[in-house]
Amino acid sequence: MHEANRLRLADVEIRYGRRPVVAAPALEIARSSTTALVGASGSGKSSLLRCLTGLQRPSSGQVFVDDLDLTSLSPSRLARRRRELFGIVLQDGGLVPSLSALDNAQIALDLRRIPKSRSTARSTLADLGLTRLADRRPDELSGGERQRVAFARVLAQRAPFATLDEPTSSLDAESRADVVDGIRALAAAGCGTVLVTHDLELAASVDAVAAITEGQVVTHLTPTTASDIRRRMRAVHDTQSER
Repeated sequence: MHEANRLRLADVEIRYGRRPVVAAPALEIARSSTTALVGASGSGKSSLLRCLTGLQRPSSGQVFVDDLDLTSLSPSRLARRRRELFGIVLQDGGLVPSLSALDNAQIALDLRRIPKSRSTARSTLADLGLTRLADRRPDELSGGERQRVAFARVLAQRAPFATLDEPTSSLDAESRADVVDGIRALAAAGCGTVLVTHDLELAASVDAVAAITEGQVVTHLTPTTASDIRRRMRAVHDTQSER
Protein backbone atom coordinates (compact mmCIF):
# COMPACT_ATOMS: atom_id res chain seq x y z
CA MET A 1 0.00 0.00 0.00
CA HIS A 2 1.20 3.54 -0.77
CA GLU A 3 2.83 5.19 2.24
CA ALA A 4 0.62 8.31 2.31
CA ASN A 5 -0.87 8.87 5.76
CA ARG A 6 -3.07 11.96 5.72
CA LEU A 7 -5.58 13.60 3.36
CA ARG A 8 -6.33 17.24 4.11
CA LEU A 9 -8.43 20.13 2.78
CA ALA A 10 -7.14 23.63 3.48
CA ASP A 11 -9.40 26.67 2.96
CA VAL A 12 -11.26 24.97 0.12
CA GLU A 13 -14.15 26.80 -1.52
CA ILE A 14 -16.36 25.55 -4.32
CA ARG A 15 -18.29 28.07 -6.39
CA TYR A 16 -20.34 27.70 -9.55
CA GLY A 17 -19.96 31.01 -11.32
CA ARG A 18 -20.46 33.59 -8.59
CA ARG A 19 -22.61 31.30 -6.49
CA PRO A 20 -20.82 29.85 -3.45
CA VAL A 21 -21.70 26.21 -2.87
CA VAL A 22 -19.59 24.98 0.02
CA ALA A 23 -16.55 26.04 2.03
CA ALA A 24 -14.28 23.67 3.95
CA PRO A 25 -11.74 25.69 5.95
CA ALA A 26 -10.21 22.49 7.35
CA LEU A 27 -10.94 18.79 7.01
CA GLU A 28 -8.52 15.95 7.66
CA ILE A 29 -8.78 12.21 7.05
CA ALA A 30 -6.22 9.81 8.48
CA ARG A 31 -5.44 6.28 7.35
CA SER A 32 -7.62 3.55 8.87
CA SER A 33 -10.34 6.09 9.76
CA THR A 34 -13.80 6.55 8.25
CA THR A 35 -15.48 9.95 7.98
CA ALA A 36 -19.09 10.49 6.90
CA LEU A 37 -19.90 13.69 5.03
CA VAL A 38 -23.53 14.63 5.66
CA GLY A 39 -25.82 17.50 4.72
CA ALA A 40 -28.96 18.37 2.81
CA SER A 41 -29.41 17.53 -0.87
CA GLY A 42 -27.58 20.11 -2.97
CA SER A 43 -25.30 21.17 -0.11
CA GLY A 44 -22.13 20.31 -2.03
CA LYS A 45 -21.26 16.93 -0.50
CA SER A 46 -20.52 15.18 -3.77
CA SER A 47 -18.62 18.19 -5.12
CA LEU A 48 -16.43 18.16 -2.02
CA LEU A 49 -15.87 14.42 -2.45
CA ARG A 50 -14.71 14.98 -6.04
CA CYS A 51 -12.33 17.70 -4.85
CA LEU A 52 -10.69 15.26 -2.46
CA THR A 53 -9.67 13.01 -5.35
CA GLY A 54 -8.86 15.76 -7.83
CA LEU A 55 -11.79 14.91 -10.10
CA GLN A 56 -12.94 18.49 -9.53
CA ARG A 57 -10.65 21.41 -8.77
CA PRO A 58 -11.76 23.71 -5.97
CA SER A 59 -12.43 27.34 -6.84
CA SER A 60 -9.87 28.21 -4.17
CA GLY A 61 -7.87 26.44 -1.51
CA GLN A 62 -5.70 23.34 -1.54
CA VAL A 63 -5.98 19.58 -1.20
CA PHE A 64 -3.00 17.81 0.34
CA VAL A 65 -1.94 14.21 0.63
CA ASP A 66 0.73 14.54 3.29
CA ASP A 67 2.82 17.42 1.86
CA LEU A 68 1.79 16.89 -1.77
CA ASP A 69 -0.56 19.62 -3.04
CA LEU A 70 -2.87 17.88 -5.51
CA THR A 71 -4.19 21.22 -6.76
CA SER A 72 -0.72 22.15 -8.04
CA LEU A 73 -0.32 19.08 -10.28
CA SER A 74 -0.73 19.00 -14.05
CA PRO A 75 -3.71 16.97 -15.32
CA SER A 76 -1.50 14.04 -16.33
CA ARG A 77 0.38 13.91 -13.01
CA LEU A 78 -2.87 14.29 -11.11
CA ALA A 79 -4.43 11.37 -13.01
CA ARG A 80 -1.43 9.19 -12.23
CA ARG A 81 -1.45 10.14 -8.56
CA ARG A 82 -5.20 9.55 -8.35
CA ARG A 83 -4.74 5.96 -9.54
CA GLU A 84 -2.07 5.44 -6.86
CA LEU A 85 -3.78 7.19 -3.96
CA PHE A 86 -7.54 6.71 -4.28
CA GLY A 87 -10.10 4.01 -4.65
CA ILE A 88 -13.34 5.55 -5.89
CA VAL A 89 -16.71 3.87 -5.37
CA LEU A 90 -19.67 5.48 -7.12
CA GLN A 91 -23.30 5.27 -6.02
CA ASP A 92 -23.97 2.17 -8.14
CA GLY A 93 -20.50 0.74 -7.53
CA GLY A 94 -19.06 2.09 -10.78
CA LEU A 95 -18.35 -1.35 -12.22
CA VAL A 96 -17.68 -1.92 -15.93
CA PRO A 97 -20.92 -3.56 -17.20
CA SER A 98 -19.27 -5.93 -19.68
CA LEU A 99 -16.71 -7.33 -17.22
CA SER A 100 -17.06 -10.04 -14.61
CA ALA A 101 -16.72 -9.30 -10.90
CA LEU A 102 -13.19 -10.73 -11.00
CA ASP A 103 -12.22 -8.57 -13.98
CA ASN A 104 -13.68 -5.51 -12.26
CA ALA A 105 -11.64 -6.23 -9.12
CA GLN A 106 -8.55 -6.59 -11.28
CA ILE A 107 -8.92 -3.59 -13.57
CA ALA A 108 -7.31 -0.97 -11.31
CA LEU A 109 -4.26 -3.22 -10.89
CA ASP A 110 -3.89 -3.62 -14.65
CA LEU A 111 -4.08 0.14 -15.18
CA ARG A 112 -1.12 0.51 -12.82
CA ARG A 113 0.71 -2.49 -14.32
CA ILE A 114 0.89 -4.22 -10.95
CA PRO A 115 2.18 -7.81 -11.29
CA LYS A 116 0.14 -10.86 -10.29
CA SER A 117 -3.03 -8.80 -10.67
CA ARG A 118 -5.25 -11.83 -11.35
CA SER A 119 -4.27 -13.71 -8.22
CA THR A 120 -4.49 -10.54 -6.10
CA ALA A 121 -8.00 -9.78 -7.37
CA ARG A 122 -9.12 -13.37 -6.83
CA SER A 123 -7.70 -13.39 -3.29
CA THR A 124 -9.41 -10.11 -2.44
CA LEU A 125 -12.79 -11.39 -3.61
CA ALA A 126 -12.25 -14.45 -1.42
CA ASP A 127 -11.42 -12.27 1.58
CA LEU A 128 -14.81 -10.57 1.21
CA GLY A 129 -16.67 -13.84 0.68
CA LEU A 130 -17.33 -13.10 -3.00
CA THR A 131 -15.65 -16.07 -4.70
CA ARG A 132 -19.01 -17.46 -5.90
CA LEU A 133 -19.68 -14.17 -7.72
CA ALA A 134 -16.33 -13.99 -9.55
CA ASP A 135 -17.72 -14.85 -13.00
CA ARG A 136 -20.91 -12.78 -12.79
CA ARG A 137 -21.37 -9.47 -14.58
CA PRO A 138 -22.75 -6.43 -12.71
CA ASP A 139 -26.26 -6.93 -14.12
CA GLU A 140 -26.28 -10.36 -12.45
CA LEU A 141 -25.45 -8.90 -9.02
CA SER A 142 -27.62 -7.23 -6.40
CA GLY A 143 -26.95 -3.63 -5.41
CA GLY A 144 -25.12 -4.71 -2.27
CA GLU A 145 -23.03 -7.25 -4.20
CA ARG A 146 -22.01 -4.59 -6.73
CA GLN A 147 -20.87 -2.34 -3.89
CA ARG A 148 -18.87 -5.15 -2.29
CA VAL A 149 -17.13 -5.92 -5.60
CA ALA A 150 -16.27 -2.22 -5.82
CA PHE A 151 -14.80 -2.43 -2.30
CA ALA A 152 -12.80 -5.47 -3.45
CA ARG A 153 -11.41 -3.37 -6.31
CA VAL A 154 -10.25 -0.72 -3.81
CA LEU A 155 -8.72 -3.32 -1.49
CA ALA A 156 -6.96 -5.08 -4.36
CA GLN A 157 -5.32 -1.87 -5.55
CA ARG A 158 -4.16 -1.16 -1.97
CA ALA A 159 -5.10 2.51 -2.20
CA PRO A 160 -4.41 4.49 1.00
CA PHE A 161 -7.70 6.41 0.64
CA ALA A 162 -11.19 5.67 -0.64
CA THR A 163 -14.23 7.81 -1.42
CA LEU A 164 -17.75 6.38 -1.41
CA ASP A 165 -20.73 8.26 -2.84
CA GLU A 166 -24.03 7.24 -1.19
CA PRO A 167 -22.97 3.59 -0.75
CA THR A 168 -26.26 2.46 0.85
CA SER A 169 -28.65 4.38 -1.40
CA SER A 170 -31.72 2.29 -2.39
CA LEU A 171 -30.37 -0.88 -0.73
CA ASP A 172 -32.41 -3.28 1.38
CA ALA A 173 -31.41 -4.08 4.96
CA GLU A 174 -29.35 -7.15 4.05
CA SER A 175 -27.45 -5.36 1.28
CA ARG A 176 -26.90 -2.37 3.56
CA ALA A 177 -25.33 -4.67 6.16
CA ASP A 178 -22.98 -6.01 3.46
CA VAL A 179 -21.90 -2.46 2.65
CA VAL A 180 -21.24 -1.70 6.32
CA ASP A 181 -19.06 -4.82 6.46
CA GLY A 182 -17.20 -3.60 3.36
CA ILE A 183 -16.56 -0.20 4.94
CA ARG A 184 -15.13 -1.93 8.01
CA ALA A 185 -12.91 -4.05 5.77
CA LEU A 186 -11.48 -0.88 4.19
CA ALA A 187 -10.61 0.53 7.62
CA ALA A 188 -9.10 -2.78 8.75
CA ALA A 189 -6.86 -2.72 5.66
CA GLY A 190 -5.57 0.73 6.62
CA CYS A 191 -7.64 2.70 4.14
CA GLY A 192 -8.77 6.21 5.08
CA THR A 193 -12.36 6.46 3.85
CA VAL A 194 -14.69 9.39 3.20
CA LEU A 195 -18.31 8.60 2.43
CA VAL A 196 -21.15 10.88 1.39
CA THR A 197 -24.46 9.74 2.81
CA HIS A 198 -27.99 10.73 3.76
CA ASP A 199 -28.11 7.64 5.97
CA LEU A 200 -27.50 9.06 9.44
CA GLU A 201 -27.60 5.60 11.00
CA LEU A 202 -24.64 4.71 8.80
CA ALA A 203 -22.94 8.01 9.65
CA ALA A 204 -23.35 7.27 13.36
CA SER A 205 -21.53 3.95 12.93
CA VAL A 206 -18.23 5.41 11.65
CA ASP A 207 -15.37 7.27 13.32
CA ALA A 208 -16.29 10.88 12.57
CA VAL A 209 -18.89 13.06 10.89
CA ALA A 210 -18.27 16.22 8.89
CA ALA A 211 -21.55 18.13 8.51
CA ILE A 212 -22.31 20.73 5.84
CA THR A 213 -24.70 23.38 7.15
CA GLU A 214 -25.47 26.72 5.49
CA GLY A 215 -22.73 26.15 2.91
CA GLN A 216 -19.92 25.36 5.34
CA VAL A 217 -18.29 22.30 6.80
CA VAL A 218 -18.93 23.54 10.29
CA THR A 219 -18.28 20.59 12.55
CA HIS A 220 -16.19 17.49 12.74
CA LEU A 221 -17.64 15.38 15.51
CA THR A 222 -17.51 11.89 16.92
CA PRO A 223 -20.97 10.42 16.24
CA THR A 224 -23.12 8.66 18.79
CA THR A 225 -26.58 8.18 17.24
CA ALA A 226 -28.46 9.40 14.19
CA SER A 227 -30.68 11.58 16.40
CA ASP A 228 -27.59 13.11 18.02
CA ILE A 229 -26.23 14.04 14.58
CA ARG A 230 -29.57 15.64 13.63
CA ARG A 231 -29.66 17.57 16.92
CA ARG A 232 -26.15 18.93 16.49
CA MET A 233 -26.74 19.91 12.87
CA ARG A 234 -29.98 21.67 13.84
CA ALA A 235 -28.21 23.54 16.65
CA VAL A 236 -25.50 24.77 14.26
CA HIS A 237 -28.12 25.82 11.72
CA ASP A 238 -30.07 27.76 14.37
CA THR A 239 -26.89 29.48 15.57
CA GLN A 240 -25.95 30.55 12.05
CA SER A 241 -29.48 31.77 11.34
CA GLU A 242 -29.31 34.08 14.36
CA ARG A 243 -26.16 35.83 13.13
